[in-house]
Amino acid sequence: MRIKGKAKTVIQNPLMYDELLNLYNAYKELQKQSLHQIKTDLAHQRNIIIVGLLIWQGLHSGELEKLEVSHINLNEGIIYIPSTARSNSRELKLSTQQILALHTYMHGGTRDKLKPTAEELLPGNLHTPSIY
Repeated sequence: MRIKGKAKTVIQNPLMYDELLNLYNAYKELQKQSLHQIKTDLAHQRNIIIVGLLIWQGLHSGELEKLEVSHINLNEGIIYIPSTARSNSRELKLSTQQILALHTYMHGGTRDKLKPTAEELLPGNLHTPSIY
């Protein structure tokens, strides 16, 4: 028997929900400890949004890149995820912790200071970390 394609690795010990929640909270606290420059603060606020989307919605980088401001409905607490080559489009519920962070990010001027092009929610390259 011959199986074509690439062998996929299955994650043996995924993080539990409590561990993911501790990771998110620890990353948010990191901001309070190191407020050295405005640029790093802006990048940190953007990264909090990204970490939240990775933890609660399980998004991958292709989905993060396609997100637009119009895909988020803060009043109903849902986010629309557009389809990619790897996934179908869907609507997912936002966590209560994410709603406040997203509101601050979108309406507090953080997103605008990162100089987005068009309506993209997370401007910049998501594949390589950088400080804006």
